[in-house]
Amino acid sequence: MAKPKAKAKTKPKAKPKARTTAKRAAPAKRKPAKKPAKRATKSARKPRAASQETVELTTADIVYEQWLEPTGEQPVQPAASEPPAPARGLGATVAKVARAIGSVFTTKKSPLDELQVAFARRDGDAALSAALVWWQAERAPVLADLIDAISQHVSAAPVGDAARWTELAAAKDPRDLGALLAGVPALPAKALPAAAEALAAFPDDPRLASAVARWVLDPPAPASSPFWTTLLARVEQLGDRRVIERFAACSDKKLRKALDTTSAKLSLQPESTIAEPPVAVLASHVEALQRRQ
Repeated sequence: MAKPKAKAKTKPKAKPKARTTAKRAAPAKRKPAKKPAKRATKSARKPRAASQETVELTTADIVYEQWLEPTGEQPVQPAASEPPAPARGLGATVAKVARAIGSVFTTKKSPLDELQVAFARRDGDAALSAALVWWQAERAPVLADLIDAISQHVSAAPVGDAARWTELAAAKDPRDLGALLAGVPALPAKALPAAAEALAAFPDDPRLASAVARWVLDPPAPASSPFWTTLLARVEQLGDRRVIERFAACSDKKLRKALDTTSAKLSLQPESTIAEPPVAVLASHVEALQRRQ
């Protein structure tokens, strides 16, 4: 009875051994495929570490060479085992650069400074441009008077030829406006409506309001002409209250009605004021400015 039991035990043992050897043989074939992948990742990591070290060194070199103050003091290079320390004077230098950049935008010259520089150089065109910029921001009557005085002194001769007048007006150059306004009374009556449209297209300028106030005393066109409709609407937009008193001196009854309407609208607008003494000093030196050729 004992012998058959021993034979029954040996038969099932042989089968598991064959299975275990078969199971072990399969992973042996897969291992060579996994090992190269691990080696590839290790070899890929090494260049990354090397590239990071190179970037850090390059950045440190740039900091030391370009951003330090030129005091002659040599920076102390950090040890290789320690993290790089901030360069000496770097914070102060960056602060100075920031202040310098900020000063470029914050130290913009005021309109009065621009005027004073132009007067010091006797530059009539620059003085006129600076005064116009200031008036467009403040709309002060004292500035309008200064602009009239500068323009009267530095403007070129009046342009009375219709073709030449139209050509200059198309450019809308404020430097030409003085000569154009002075030439309007010499233009043919049929050209006046188109001339009014051209003048109204110029940038805001108190000289246009002053010219209209002069023309109402000796009208170059009848009261019914579109010449007045266009110009009075533009004067209202300019908001130059100086014309109110001048409009009241107009003797043309038909034209006076339109002038009174414009004056009533202008009287509702606030009047701007600025410190007059500096402007008055400049006005006394207008004759020193150079004229346009």
